[in-house]
Amino acid sequence: MKAGFSQLIVSTLFVLLFCLFAVGCFNTTIKTAEVKEKLPKVLTRGSPIHGANGINVDQDDELYVASVISRTIFHLDKETGSINQEYSIADSVLGPDDLTYGPDGSLYWTDILNGEVARPTPDGTIIRQYVAPRVHPVTFSDDGRLFVALDFPGDALYELDPDLNDPPRLIASDLGWLNATMDWGPDGYLYGLIGMKGQVSKLDVDKAEIEVVVDQLEMPAAVKFDSKERLHVLDRITGHLSRVDLKSGDLELVAEMIPGLDNLVFDSDDRLFATHAQDGSVVEVLPDREVRDVVPGGIIAAGGISIKNSEEGESLIISDVFTLREIDLSDGSLQKEIRHFIGKPGLISPFTTSTDGDHLILTSWFGNEVQIWVPMKLFMLPVIRKVKSSKFKSNNSHLTL
Repeated sequence: MKAGFSQLIVSTLFVLLFCLFAVGCFNTTIKTAEVKEKLPKVLTRGSPIHGANGINVDQDDELYVASVISRTIFHLDKETGSINQEYSIADSVLGPDDLTYGPDGSLYWTDILNGEVARPTPDGTIIRQYVAPRVHPVTFSDDGRLFVALDFPGDALYELDPDLNDPPRLIASDLGWLNATMDWGPDGYLYGLIGMKGQVSKLDVDKAEIEVVVDQLEMPAAVKFDSKERLHVLDRITGHLSRVDLKSGDLELVAEMIPGLDNLVFDSDDRLFATHAQDGSVVEVLPDREVRDVVPGGIIAAGGISIKNSEEGESLIISDVFTLREIDLSDGSLQKEIRHFIGKPGLISPFTTSTDGDHLILTSWFGNEVQIWVPMKLFMLPVIRKVKSSKFKSNNSHLTL
């Protein structure tokens, strides 16, 4: 009798505990569902690299990418795309734009924001040398000489002491913006880009003489030779990668990519990798002209957003430093985009955006401009009004241009 009663009590307690547990789980499930419903919806995601700029490989064929906006030099796995941070703002890296490796394997980079060239010593100390504002491309010659050039708005070519001790030696100036990557050719000349003239040129660094090789490009972004001594050039505006015939200057299309390209490199196996400044992607160009994403692209530095209402529905306008993007509010898909190219007419580098009826109003501190687009439709020729002013008055309550 006592045993049966004890078993009844134990059974009852077990059922009660089970019910309490089940109710708790059910309530937790309800609360979790409620929380999920309240979480914001992710419409679109940005690139893990906020604009991919210089790219190079070290002596072990490892891939490294510099990012001005990220203020970081990244180490990438060429196969998986996994990213490791190598140097960052914690190492006083302010705006790394291009990078190269010296004969001893030392890493050098240019900080375009503060006009310096930097390198780490074997003990990890980072040493720097000021060159001039907007120092950008950097490269070593085959015999160990170090060269840098200035990009917008600077315009000059320098030779530096690899130890970064002796003062920079000015070789030439007023070249027309010797932009982006430079590389040494089999003929002993330094090959580079005169970006605003659409030219690839070669320079005699001892005589300070320059000769045009190609002059039919929209906006060349980078040049590099492969192991077979064939010159390749990226065009930022067209997105074309082309091989150059050094005798005739003719171009052979190798691959087509998204406009906004920045740099390229060949590894020891002649695998070709390219960076994209405007969406942060890093890609590999395959032999069949296909392009493989190593690091996916996306938004790199969203500044302002506004809602656009149209007959097609609502969409979101995003100002993304170099790009104006329109995405569908229902599913986050990209509808349209238009890009800014420095020195070219059209879109300013958009930082803020707002709508006023059929008007789309953009501002840019980088371009020191306000743009008004009428009507508010991308990919159509806009009516643009530029407001340029660096002077304002303050009455302690508001600012007026």
